[in-house]
Amino acid sequence: MFKKSFKGKIIFPAILVVTVLVVVLSVYSSVKFLSYSDAVLTEEMESSINNLKDRLNNMQSETKAAAETVASDIRVIDAIGNRKTDELLRLLIPVADMSGADYFTITDGEGIVLARTYEPDNFGDSVANQHNVQRALKGNTETYFESGTSIRVAMRTGAPVYDGNGTIIGVISAGIRFDVDSFVDELRDIYGTEATVFQGRIRVSTTIAENGRRAVDSQLDPEIANIVLESKQEYFGEASILGIRHKTFYLPLLNADNEAFAIISVARSQMDMLAAANAFIFESILIGAVGLIAAILLLLFITTKISRPIVGLSKDMDNVADGNLSVNTDINSQDETGRFNKSIHRVVDTIREMIDDINVMRFGCGLSTRQNVSPDMSSPKCLYISFSFITRYRIRRRFCQSPMLTPDSSS
Repeated sequence: MFKKSFKGKIIFPAILVVTVLVVVLSVYSSVKFLSYSDAVLTEEMESSINNLKDRLNNMQSETKAAAETVASDIRVIDAIGNRKTDELLRLLIPVADMSGADYFTITDGEGIVLARTYEPDNFGDSVANQHNVQRALKGNTETYFESGTSIRVAMRTGAPVYDGNGTIIGVISAGIRFDVDSFVDELRDIYGTEATVFQGRIRVSTTIAENGRRAVDSQLDPEIANIVLESKQEYFGEASILGIRHKTFYLPLLNADNEAFAIISVARSQMDMLAAANAFIFESILIGAVGLIAAILLLLFITTKISRPIVGLSKDMDNVADGNLSVNTDINSQDETGRFNKSIHRVVDTIREMIDDINVMRFGCGLSTRQNVSPDMSSPKCLYISFSFITRYRIRRRFCQSPMLTPDSSS
């Protein structure tokens, strides 16, 4: 019933339009917000990637400077020449903390380890297979990403050590470890990303936790492994890490043989972005719902104000149709409703005048409403009243017809 009323015909289409508008705006805003959030996340990742590459270049410079500085120290040269392990440890352990390198490995001219600052009790074995040591024994200072016997992934710079005669008597290898928690934690703190180091396809250090523990020894996604390890290409895009969507970057680390033996990865979880998007969508829907309710209330107020006089006029017309000429509605506005009200009043006034004239004519001609006797139309009084009535409404020969009114009767 309400749908067919004046209010319903206004309110229901308006509600439909507002609802569609709210839905369209919410969907559009959500899509734009997701697009913007993804663009911001991508921009932040690109910044982190560039900073990571710069950081690796700086590490290369730092290890080279550390190795060359230590290799030129007279005290170190003397300790290597005399194979004094304790003296080398005493000199270099404090230096490692200040040089930018994590550790030093010192060898003799054959590549036999004289001292390791990160494992003081482990020496006497050969590291002549490491490329940085091989190149240093040939007089070159070079930096490589390498894997060793106890250090799984590292950057190492080997510098030759010369005695007073210019003979190479040993090597100083300055390294930075990538396979330790401190390295990935530092990357996370600097760049605000999750950081992971892979040796092959296995995570050896990571900031990503699973069940409250670092997710080490877990496997790399096979598709990404094929791109990064087999094809030796960088990968930047979305990936699932332990079931959670991330925006990720994987950088292959190439050794001296140009083999991708390790990977450094930085990643940003998309869960925060999705959570923010969901919150935005919820807020948009909530605001839209509040706006819809406010619009409905406003429409109800407006339509009630408009329809109240129309309803009154409708009741007045029903009363007129039933023979009751009492018009109770009085509208003073100058709009269509006010003009309609004035027209109704004129109609009612006209009907009243017609009824009054009919009554006057009836009683003036001597006709009783309870008699079935025709009036004496030839009387002057009846003739006057009849002509007055007929002239007013321009209806000739309708009520009072007499032979006196015809052309033939005048003779």
